[in-house]
Amino acid sequence: MLIPVNAGTLKHNGNSYKYENIESILKCSKFSIVTKTKSFPFSLSENKIPYEITMKHMGNPHLISQKQMYINSGKEVELPNLISKLSNYKKIEKKRSYTIKPVKCLGASSVLFSLWGGGNCSTVCEAYVKAAFTENGAISSIYGLTYKEYNELRKNN
Repeated sequence: MLIPVNAGTLKHNGNSYKYENIESILKCSKFSIVTKTKSFPFSLSENKIPYEITMKHMGNPHLISQKQMYINSGKEVELPNLISKLSNYKKIEKKRSYTIKPVKCLGASSVLFSLWGGGNCSTVCEAYVKAAFTENGAISSIYGLTYKEYNELRKNN
């Protein structure tokens, strides 16, 4: 569920730019994962975007930032960058920026995530992750999945 939260203005090199804050929420039985995205509106032409202050995402140049929050019993914890926890996962290109979307709750403590790098690529455009969390929001395990594994978990669990 996407929820427009608010809008704001940021200044860069003497120019003012409007941006939007959007939240999406995945509610699991014992916790929630909230994705907070800051983005320029699509009404801003791509050639007018100050690219140096964006995520440098190859598929959506409007993205400024994105983060995931773990919420349990009213306590909100910012999750570390999931990509930094996947050092040997071949579907991640270290220099590429990815959007991260929580897709599905798996059991009492795990979440299935989809990552999208956009752009012109073949093996590193999309990646899939299963992460388990402690009740305090720390990542207790994380690993990359093949598309087949991801698709089975997405459909069957």
